[in-house]
Amino acid sequence: MLVRERHREIMRLLRLHGVVRLAELMTRLGCSESTARRDLAALEALGELRRVHGGATTVEDRLPNGPVVDELRTVALGLRTSRGYRPGSTGTVGLLIPQRGYYWARVLAGAQRAAELTGLRLVLGEAPDPQLEEAVRLRTLLQIDVDALLIAPNLHRLGDNRVLEALQEVDQPLVLLERRVPEAFASRAVDSVVSDHAQGGRLAGRHLLDRRHRRLGMLGWPVSPTYEPVLTGLRAVAAAAGATLSEYGLPWLGRIDHPDHPGLVAEGLAVLREQRVTAVVCQPDEAALYLLAAARTAGLRIPDDLAVITYDDELASDELPLTAVAPAKEDVGFTAVMLCLRRIARLGPSPHATQQIALHPRLVVRSST
Repeated sequence: MLVRERHREIMRLLRLHGVVRLAELMTRLGCSESTARRDLAALEALGELRRVHGGATTVEDRLPNGPVVDELRTVALGLRTSRGYRPGSTGTVGLLIPQRGYYWARVLAGAQRAAELTGLRLVLGEAPDPQLEEAVRLRTLLQIDVDALLIAPNLHRLGDNRVLEALQEVDQPLVLLERRVPEAFASRAVDSVVSDHAQGGRLAGRHLLDRRHRRLGMLGWPVSPTYEPVLTGLRAVAAAAGATLSEYGLPWLGRIDHPDHPGLVAEGLAVLREQRVTAVVCQPDEAALYLLAAARTAGLRIPDDLAVITYDDELASDELPLTAVAPAKEDVGFTAVMLCLRRIARLGPSPHATQQIALHPRLVVRSST
């Protein structure tokens, strides 16, 4: 494997998992330990990753400075004044996210950056068994003396109310990450910070319309909580412009790298092409990568025969740079910690007023459109 190919694979694994281990790299890349170490050193020199003992982790992206950071420091000062706050003692926030890798690695990086600016202690709730029931993981985290809780519950997959019931028992300030506040919490103060995925869908749709596409498509996994709002935004833009929109929802097979997914995506592409679709929005990135492979097999040229926009902007394609809608993932984590600090400090004229903050994604135009 060439150096460039090894570096590309290392970054793919890092974006997917948030961390890579030397032993895993040696197996994946088919190289020696010294070669893997040199590759990590080279990528660290480029600012692409940060080496740690036995491997590497993601680099925290730069976050806004100036007024936002100044405000955060002011809140931290208010904590010290109002509650005798000491960094790492009374200012402790529990964080429970679905996973450390892929999308959530950047949310975590934003939360960690905010915590570092204020000396806040951030406790990440992890289970020895990743399949452990989410409600059990939550109750385990709450056994720690935390002042506030950040959580991204899988509310869209609830087969029962155990997670909601567990959250109802939380007395500490609660901020939901990338989840709208459910009706069950209408009577209590719950803040939330979300990416405005419907706006992301509108961004993608307007871009494709500007490129003179009139038959749009969307392909992805409806099980994702992001899928439906992206579709809603895309549908609104298409309807307003008198354009057509065809949707192909993929069945979820339990894991993103299931060997049957590429074939199912190829089937979806065939259906969309039968409907004369000339541009497709894919969510998440894996759907776009599978689509590119299927398009290549079908002899389609990107973007001449088919324009492609990916939603998430976490995984890079080896074939060509993909136009993407990129949610403000770091800012979600950063802003959520700021809300926690306000709650802990009880600052402001209306300390109990809840905030539901929606952050706009951005469109990154590349070669696939």
